[in-house]
This record gives sequence, C-alpha cells and structure tokens, in this order.
Amino acid sequence: MDLTIPVFTGDSNEQVPKNVRILPNQQLPPFYPNGWIPILESRLLKRNQLKSILCFGKELIVARGPSNKVYVLDAYCPHLGANLAIGGIVERCRIRIGGDKNNNKIVHKQEEDCIRCPFHSWAFRMSDGNCVDVPYEDNVPNAKLKIWKSFEVNGVIFVWYHDDPNVEPEWKPEQIDEIMTGKWQFYGRTEHYVNCHLQEIPENGADIVHLNQIHSSSVFGSGGLENRYNWFNRILKHEWNAQWSPCPAPDQQHISHLEMINTNKIFGIKIIEFRFNVRQIGPAYVEIHLKSDIFGGIEGVMIQMVKPIGPMRNSIIHDFYFNNSIISFIFSKFFLFAEAKMIQRDIEIWNRKAFLRRPYIGKSEQSLVKYRRWFSQFYSNGGKNNIEQTKNDCDW
Repeated sequence: MDLTIPVFTGDSNEQVPKNVRILPNQQLPPFYPNGWIPILESRLLKRNQLKSILCFGKELIVARGPSNKVYVLDAYCPHLGANLAIGGIVERCRIRIGGDKNNNKIVHKQEEDCIRCPFHSWAFRMSDGNCVDVPYEDNVPNAKLKIWKSFEVNGVIFVWYHDDPNVEPEWKPEQIDEIMTGKWQFYGRTEHYVNCHLQEIPENGADIVHLNQIHSSSVFGSGGLENRYNWFNRILKHEWNAQWSPCPAPDQQHISHLEMINTNKIFGIKIIEFRFNVRQIGPAYVEIHLKSDIFGGIEGVMIQMVKPIGPMRNSIIHDFYFNNSIISFIFSKFFLFAEAKMIQRDIEIWNRKAFLRRPYIGKSEQSLVKYRRWFSQFYSNGGKNNIEQTKNDCDW
C-alpha cells in the first residue's frame, strides 16, 4: 500500500456543506489566528518541485529549491500576473551583479535557488523575492515577489502568519527526535475538509465533557451520530478521562497540554488502555503522543495540522508515526480507521454549528473558558477589534 496517499478521507472540499458561513449574527474572532501555520507535508514536496496551495484565502506557492530548502511565495508574478505554479520552474540561477549582456564585464555571484515565470521567463530569487534575471533585458528591473517566512520540522512545512507584517516570530514548534532521526516511521494519514471557525477544531481537545458524549460508542459500529446508541455500541464502548491545562512556563505560553486516557471495554470489562499526551503548539498544530503496553508496547505520535483554506473553510490532516514493529504496523491501521471514524462525528457537528462568542458554560466545562482565554493570545488585541470582519470576508 502506498502510504503517501490518504488512507481515509472525509467529505471532499466540494461536498462540505456551505451553510455555516452564512449563518446570521455570528460574532467571530479573526478567521486567521497569528502564528506558525502548517500548510504542507514535507514528503509531498520533492527537490526542484513547486506546489500551488490555497491558504488564508490566497493562492500561494510552496517550493523546494535545488539546495533542498523550502520557500513559500505569492503565486502571481509581479510582471504581468501569471500564476507561477502553472508551468513555473524551480532552478539554480547565476546571480548577475554588474555589467550588461552586450559587453564582457558581467560579474556573477554564486548560484542561488530561484523560480522562473512560465510567461516571460523572469527569474526571482526565492530567499528574498528579488528579480534577478530577465532573458531579453540588459538591466534587471526592481521587481519583487512576496516571500513568506517558512520552515519545516517533523515532516511539516510551516508558514508564519500575522495580521501585522512587522511582527517577527518569537517561537517555533520544536523537533520530535524520533521523527527526525527515523526511529518512528510514517504509517499513514487522514484528511478531512471542514466548514467552521479554525479555533473550534483544536478547542475540541479542551472540551473534556464531549469525549464521553460523542466518542464513547465503538468505532466498529456505525460512525454516524444518529447510531451511537444502537445495540452494538452498548456492548463495546470507549471510556475517556482527560485534563487540559495551559503551559505555565513563561517561554512556552504558546503551548497547552492535554492528558488523556482511553479505556476500551466489552460489557463493562476493561480490555485495552491507551494513554495520550497531547501538546498544542500555536493555533493550528497539535502533537498527540500515544502509548500502550499491549503486546510488548506501542508508542508513536499523531501530528494534527489545521490549514485555513479560506474564511470558515479548513483542512485537517493527521499524520501517523509509530515505532517500527509488526504490532505497530497492525495497530497503525486500526488507529487510522478509528481516528477517521471519531473525527467524522465531530465534523458532523462542526459543519452545521454556529460559533458562539459568549456561550453558556457549565461547572464541569471550565476548561473551555480557560482554553478560549489561552487561545486569544493568537489574535491581535485578543481579537476584540475584529468582530466586524465577518461582514467583509464571509462571501469569499
């Protein structure tokens, strides 16, 4: 099986219902929180390759240069607006710094990673976006392609987003040694499209109460919400215990923690237990570390990436990495299947719910209040000045 393609996929981008974006009287925070946003899995971008990506309601390009470094750029050439993803070329260019093409005094610097437009072959240096070559002109124009700050770690390519372009990143997701060294292997992925505010997706982890309401019924029964109480789900059930908290360290305030235990029971008797240590790092990236003592031990991580395609339109990707063993290979298929079933239940709700800025919260749900307070750091001024954004951008 080719594990580089989706093993389980939810509704396609076209199939997801669009009613959420037009619900009236929603007071939404900004559609795009500030921070490092995952936009593409590293293994999907080869050397000298570029891909067109929809993110933040814009068309961007993600390119890997001959040096193997990754760049994120605006998609449209500043010359005449051609889309660089359609026929554009990633190459090494010799950067000319003096002279002209009609004499012998041309001075070249070292070669650098560039992208060349398919329309008129203008070349732009991907490190800073400057135009460095026009084949039919003696002088290089002062044209520039917008470059987005980016980096990659843990098999994920990130782009820096902030509504104030002058704000520099103060943190980055750290590497998971087991992924970077190859100790844990990639076993598959799931992908879903969702119509809701981005915040509601990771907020799900702090909604402790919903776990035993939505996710207690077995993944082997019907996956839909309407069949959670059929006879099979009375026999085989999941029991959840969880606790969410923000990280107290001053230099890690962009991180939150969720400790979670999933106990699988048949007729109320414990069969298997899985322990999860979940770290949300920034607004849209989550590391779900899991461990079980079953059959000598399973250990791994599920990487959750939420990419904001546009207002109220997101993609959710989960990549699975486990220790290299036969048991891990077998159980990875179960986890892929189970995760796809479980999140589909959440998506049924997300796609059709309203975002309530001031919901009624019960005594057992105080982690939701703490989560929203913690998440507000990813909006400028806590998002208080951006309520009116819904009137301008919801028709994207």
